[in-house]
Amino acid sequence: MTSNEIKQNNLEAEKDAFLKLTNDYTFTEVMKNPFILKGFLSDVLGIPIRDIESIRVVDRYLGRGFKEGKLGILDIKVEVSHVGIIDIELQMLDAEDWENRSIFYTSRIFAENVRKGDDYLQCKKVISISILGFDLCKDTNYFYSRFHLMEDERHTFYSDMLEFHVVELGKVGCIPRAEHKKLHKWARLFSTNNEEERMIIEKDPYIEEALKELERISNDPARRQEYEDREDALRDYRTLKESARRQGRRQGLAEGLAEGEAKGKAEGEAKMIEVIIKKIDKKKTVEEIADMLEQDTGYIRAIADLRKAHPEHSAIEIAKELAANK
Repeated sequence: MTSNEIKQNNLEAEKDAFLKLTNDYTFTEVMKNPFILKGFLSDVLGIPIRDIESIRVVDRYLGRGFKEGKLGILDIKVEVSHVGIIDIELQMLDAEDWENRSIFYTSRIFAENVRKGDDYLQCKKVISISILGFDLCKDTNYFYSRFHLMEDERHTFYSDMLEFHVVELGKVGCIPRAEHKKLHKWARLFSTNNEEERMIIEKDPYIEEALKELERISNDPARRQEYEDREDALRDYRTLKESARRQGRRQGLAEGLAEGEAKGKAEGEAKMIEVIIKKIDKKKTVEEIADMLEQDTGYIRAIADLRKAHPEHSAIEIAKELAANK
């Protein structure tokens, strides 16, 4: 084997060894580490680490509120003392319904933490953090957005019990504002596609620990296999979705052509009927009109009869009646 072949094999091995944090298995495995999670939440929520007194990763599954209800599965659901319940979601595939889904998850968590007989003042704040691989906020090129429930003109809070944070990985090329520089490092960490990009990110103890956790996953055959299985599933999903999109485009084109043809035919017939009506109004006979326009006398007679019965009808209305009588 030549030196170039060895070098190429080494490069392929390095590529294969790289674990992406945009894989929801590695994302969940890394982010459920309490030390890493504290650092991340501090940077997203803008609160000091010392204020996150205790942290508890809780059941990832949302129960069904009723028989036909949707079952939600959260990437990370965590309860932080004196802060509230936080749902952290990673969504790399484009989801047109993301706003509704995030509201569904957040509202369900809020409702499930009120037990029968509880005072509503005991409700816990729920915070949604969405890390997205597609552009959700079309009105900005900035990577981070935060939403609350507030009055439209005065911008006063209706309530601060629901809060939504959105990190858009496709916008990490922006220059972060001073208060978001730490969060921007996390966004870059999540969005990197190779080791070289990852190494130039400025590190802190929490990001360093995230990288160590990725290395532990990579070196554990069972966990590594979980990652690969998830990657395969995501690739299959993308392939199926793209295939469905292409098929939909083909079907839509065929339907569009058929619809266009039918519309064109209907418009053409309406114009013909309009000409026939004008000649009828000029007292031309059925035979004369048929001869002039090279049309069947039966067709002209049917239009003449409808015109006599419904003189107020337009050419389009007569065309519809003809179609209905066929």
